[in-house]
Amino acid sequence: MHNAFSQFLFSSSGLVAGQSVAIGGPASGAANASAVTVNRVTLRNWGFVGTVVAGSQNSGQGTFQMKINGFAGQLIPETVTVYLGNKCDFRFGLGAFTDLTDGANIRVVGLLLKNSTSGQVVLLARHVDGLNLTDSTTAAFE
Repeated sequence: MHNAFSQFLFSSSGLVAGQSVAIGGPASGAANASAVTVNRVTLRNWGFVGTVVAGSQNSGQGTFQMKINGFAGQLIPETVTVYLGNKCDFRFGLGAFTDLTDGANIRVVGLLLKNSTSGQVVLLARHVDGLNLTDSTTAAFE
């Protein structure tokens, strides 16, 4: 995989608080009855609610920064850079990148990872949602 997101491939060095990680494998035959022989590790999309950091939107690079609120904000206390890929879409009242105004309350559903170069926590967005859950319109990031 050779693209802009290759640097964010998930591995044990990319574990950070706030991720939704599932492991799978047989527990039978392990020397320790509570041990699992790991055959599969899956990082899952998770929704993070927060606010858009003023002046952080960069449509040319498809990024913006957000401050995560609530319980997840306690786990991830720093500002997070959100990366939008070509499969990312805007939903529930957001129709385009330009709708991400300074201080807007949003939910980003995606993969939380650690940037292996900088060590900073980043969010690879799958969906960027407004909090108007009565509007089911969806628009793709271009």
